[in-house]
Amino acid sequence: MRSTLISMAGLCLSFLVGAQSEQDMIAKAQMKFKATFVNSTAIKSFGPSPIEGLYQMQTLNGLMYYYPDKELLVFGKIYDKNGVDLSAQVERASNQKLIDTLPLESALVFGNPDAETSYVEITNPYCGHCINYSRWADKQDSSHIKRYVFFFVTDGEGNIGQGRGKQEAIHILCHPEDYSKIYNRQKISLKTCEEGLARFDQHSAAMKLMGPTGTPSFIVDGRPFVGFDEVLLTNLYRKSHVK
Repeated sequence: MRSTLISMAGLCLSFLVGAQSEQDMIAKAQMKFKATFVNSTAIKSFGPSPIEGLYQMQTLNGLMYYYPDKELLVFGKIYDKNGVDLSAQVERASNQKLIDTLPLESALVFGNPDAETSYVEITNPYCGHCINYSRWADKQDSSHIKRYVFFFVTDGEGNIGQGRGKQEAIHILCHPEDYSKIYNRQKISLKTCEEGLARFDQHSAAMKLMGPTGTPSFIVDGRPFVGFDEVLLTNLYRKSHVK
């Protein structure tokens, strides 16, 4: 009995050591990647891929791979012997996890709240590209589409919830009717309210869970991407009228 317990303890210890060793390897590979590709895009997740020695990284612009032994970035897809797209499986799971972190009930909603077609936008009132997108969106027929709007504000030093655009975002959450006025740079008296402050805090908490991102960012058909893709969004609006 005693020898059996000792064997089981040894097995558990070996398992824990092995798991710790794998985590150490992942951490070292990620640190090496950050040191090698200093200006790389924000990484949402980092871990082993189906190919030994190759690590997969999920970003808002898609999945990519890193081979630390040769310090190589690899782009493309991995398929198994049955033709299953393993990369797509990882992306779908990662994207769903990302979407699940968003408290849609706290989002600002524009368009038709009962529409079947919807998308998420992550914006900042001081972002120039966000302003261009906002002016484009104002011209679209949104009678068949729903926009979930989240505000992402940072001071540039990683402090989410602080920085330029905070007061404007809170004002918009208190007074949604002023969204276009602020994005069109009209001067108005900025106000706060308890609901706006609470919703802004919820947005900031969600952005912390998502990790670093640029603005504007979008989630369309379950796929996140950074930047205003006018063609993609125009097609989405057109499809919303077909249903």
